[in-house]
Amino acid sequence: SFYHFAAGGLLIGDQNGDGAADWVLELTGAPGVGAGVTAGDFLL
Repeated sequence: SFYHFAAGGLLIGDQNGDGAADWVLELTGAPGVGAGVTAGDFLL
């Protein structure tokens, strides 16, 4: 699964499902999710 932490601009991934972050990407200038949606956290 993936978790987007909008306030920190981080995309955090849990590769094996154990609930611990396996990798983290720092995003800059990323577009919002969907039309009319403000920046926020989301879980995929």
